Amino acid sequence: MMATKLGTKPGGAKDPYSADFAAWTSAQAALLRAMRFAELDLEHLVEEVEDLGHAERDAVRSQVRRIAEHLLKLEHSPASEPRDGWKDTLTDARSILEDKLSPSLRSDLETIGAGAASKPAAPGDRSRTFPSRS
Repeated sequence: MMATKLGTKPGGAKDPYSADFAAWTSAQAALLRAMRFAELDLEHLVEEVEDLGHAERDAVRSQVRRIAEHLLKLEHSPASEPRDGWKDTLTDARSILEDKLSPSLRSDLETIGAGAASKPAAPGDRSRTFPSRS
């Protein structure tokens, strides 16, 4: 059998996954609902399911970073004007986090937090120090 480019069939025709992702997802959902499992594009389905999980994990981590950033701004910035906006951002990020946080994602965050806390800073690295409040 002759090798083909990824996403193309012999003769240059694109496979449904590459040609029209939206149509491919609808077709796969219809096949699942009809329990026609033998017709599923399992290779791409597995990839997409894994990607969904990674996207959720990344979204949760992003909101945690957003919360930490704005808490640090509120604690350490002498600026007064943007404070209300930072508080609004915290409320928004916490709401999004609450909606997305599942038991496994909570465990992921705890693992990351424990790992980050246990890593010593390199000599001269001031990235983990904050100015004292005067």
